[in-house]
Amino acid sequence: MESTHDVEVCVRFASPRKELSGQVRQAALAALHHQDAPFDCTLTVVLSHDNHLRQLNRKYAGIDDTTDVLSFPYQDTIDPHYLGDIIISV
Repeated sequence: MESTHDVEVCVRFASPRKELSGQVRQAALAALHHQDAPFDCTLTVVLSHDNHLRQLNRKYAGIDDTTDVLSFPYQDTIDPHYLGDIIISV
């Protein structure tokens, strides 16, 4: 897929699933392209595990249960090019 966007997708790991890095990056880029993401944007995707997502879900949403994915949009004007974080339980 060709794109004129200069998009950076950072894939970080809180689990031993590093082999998914390329697939996650490709999927995130495709989604950003499909949604006409702003030029020069950055998104962080974290691959983690159920216990980590349960802790985050409890802390930030008040729900003491696991979930497949959490998203944390960046809502500050200091860096309008940073879209936020997506955390996925693998």
